[in-house]
Amino acid sequence: KKKKKIDSNKVARLDKGSPKYSGNLRRFKAFSERVLGVKYNSEEELEQAYALLPVTQRLRFLNLK
Repeated sequence: KKKKKIDSNKVARLDKGSPKYSGNLRRFKAFSERVLGVKYNSEEELEQAYALLPVTQRLRFLNLK
């Protein structure tokens, strides 16, 4: 199985300063709560959990609509 090359433009959208960051974070929170049953006590805790995900996992939240 070949490894996929990660598009650097997509990776840039994962950064906190990116305009897409808040949308990605919102989708991650919704997924975590609905599918995994995880509740976050603060916005900082949510951001830390999102930041700990590998880049390939975070890219999946870009494609959810």
